[in-house]
Amino acid sequence: MRYAHGAQMLEPWMVVLMSGPAHFLPLIQKDLARRQARILRVEDHRGPFVLEAEAPLANLLGYADWLDELVEGSADLSMWLARYVPVVVDDGPEVA
Repeated sequence: MRYAHGAQMLEPWMVVLMSGPAHFLPLIQKDLARRQARILRVEDHRGPFVLEAEAPLANLLGYADWLDELVEGSADLSMWLARYVPVVVDDGPEVA
């Protein structure tokens, strides 16, 4: 989170860029959806896939270890800060 006096709370979103064996792509896409990622680009041309996505940093904690275990070290992963996004606070149902 990023706090600034009088400003809205902001959450860091990361760019995720990876490539790896194509047969892992469906599992990776499903996991990224679970992590609330937005997939920006997928290239899968009968070889290693390339995937680019954005996701909240908080949802990516442990992702590199998960990916490495899934593909047994046969994928390349890079992540970097893309931007800060305003945090939407859900107060839940209104109390009468």
